[in-house]
Amino acid sequence: MQSSSTSAVVVPIRSFKDGKSRFTFGSHSRTKALVKTMAGFVVNAANGYQTYILTKDVEVVEWARSERLGTFEDMAFDLNDSLALCSWSLWVSGLKRVAIVLGDLPLIKHEDIEAALTANDLWILGNSNQKGTNILAFDLPIPLNLCFGQNSYQAHLASINGLGLPYCEAPLSGASFDLDSPEDLQPLQDYARDNCDSDFKERLLQLEGLIR
Repeated sequence: MQSSSTSAVVVPIRSFKDGKSRFTFGSHSRTKALVKTMAGFVVNAANGYQTYILTKDVEVVEWARSERLGTFEDMAFDLNDSLALCSWSLWVSGLKRVAIVLGDLPLIKHEDIEAALTANDLWILGNSNQKGTNILAFDLPIPLNLCFGQNSYQAHLASINGLGLPYCEAPLSGASFDLDSPEDLQPLQDYARDNCDSDFKERLLQLEGLIR
């Protein structure tokens, strides 16, 4: 188990204005507000841990610095290569464990980050349909090839099992629900209602005001 002083969170954010192409707002300002709001939820959940934003977008870099977050420039063509380079840099700097957390998880909580970073083994949380990977945490140096993208959850599990790595497959939680399209809003609302969580409901009200 690693301490918070030797662990870090990495959040990849491509762009505020182009981050959610499946939302057809007709306005960059609403798209930016939506992506930035969700990124804020993730960053708040990571409070207490060193947090880095991986991006090559100037506006995202400026926002990250205003939030006193670290930044890594997305220098590779492929996201997974950029994440691997970022993880390697953190290892060289002396860190022992990293959690890669997607930036569009409206219902993420600090407990999700803490579980990922304090686990003894590799820790993976899939999205609600078990296709994507929402959080992946591991001890450094990086022990596997990263597979973020379509069907990344099964790809990561195949890589983990192929290498014989011990791991924890995290149960469904609020962090399992990402928001990629308007159709994703209903499952988020259902989960918040079923769990009677007032904080979840308040966050969703913020997002609904931006989407509708």
